[in-house]
Amino acid sequence: MRGQVLIAMFHGVSVMIVLFILQVPLAAALGVLIFLGSFIPIVGLTVTGALAVAVALLEHGVTADGHVLLDRRLNAGEIRHFRARSQFVVSTGDSGGVLLELNGQTMPPLGPPGSPGKISLSWKDLKKEPGGTH
Repeated sequence: MRGQVLIAMFHGVSVMIVLFILQVPLAAALGVLIFLGSFIPIVGLTVTGALAVAVALLEHGVTADGHVLLDRRLNAGEIRHFRARSQFVVSTGDSGGVLLELNGQTMPPLGPPGSPGKISLSWKDLKKEPGGTH
């Protein structure tokens, strides 16, 4: 029993550390969930690990031209600028927490506050800047 607790603790703490490094929201809660899931044979760690991966991947991000430019939570008031030649994809866990501007024009919200949102902008939405880049 003591060995199982040590292994479960190792799983929970190691996953929690990685999630903190990646700035995934709810990292501590997901670490505790991994710890508890480790006590359920075969499926426990798999299911709780899949949940942690889903939270990490689905929370937020910016992709431009197929390359991930941002995969972390922004701090309040933090401003980031991105460039793309053909496509932007922006996703967020809280649509009310993001204000997007495209070429100086404010974009509509990605969804109602508190709900996840996603927008894809193609080259048709992007205007050409001086120097030949979008």
